Amino acid sequence: MLQRIPPNSNDFCLPDLGEGLEEAELVEWCVHVGDRVQENDIVAKMETAKALVDVPSPRAGTIAVLHGKPGQAIKVGLPLVTYKAQEDEAAPPPDAGTVVGNLTASPLEREGKVLAAPAVRRLARDMGVDLEQVVGTGIAGRITSRDVEEAAGPSTSEANSGSGP
Repeated sequence: MLQRIPPNSNDFCLPDLGEGLEEAELVEWCVHVGDRVQENDIVAKMETAKALVDVPSPRAGTIAVLHGKPGQAIKVGLPLVTYKAQEDEAAPPPDAGTVVGNLTASPLEREGKVLAAPAVRRLARDMGVDLEQVVGTGIAGRITSRDVEEAAGPSTSEANSGSGP
């Protein structure tokens, strides 16, 4: 059985934000390197396949490193934030990775962002589709993989399904 290497005690690793989800897309950072945060201050907004989630800090501390950039998918269990190691800051509790943010319903437009799951965003990037130009047919206007495929035009599989000479 493979064992995960324990993270640095100053690392806050991305917790499971849903039932068995393996990753979440970083929507935006709510803090900057050098910021001092308190326990439960929101450090990031993440989007899973199911919801937009505010991720709170599991402890007070000063931000040393932010792992990831907006739009990037981050795997559950990998570092999200690293705090500065300081003698006056208490070490995080051993189960700090179990802290989960508040689930919020995603509005149709969120600060100029379109609604699409991380897998759909990845598909759009791979197919060269601008999500700003796609009309979502999913719940509350969410863009689905089918919307992306239709926006891209005839798929390669459809083009190859015709009879050849």
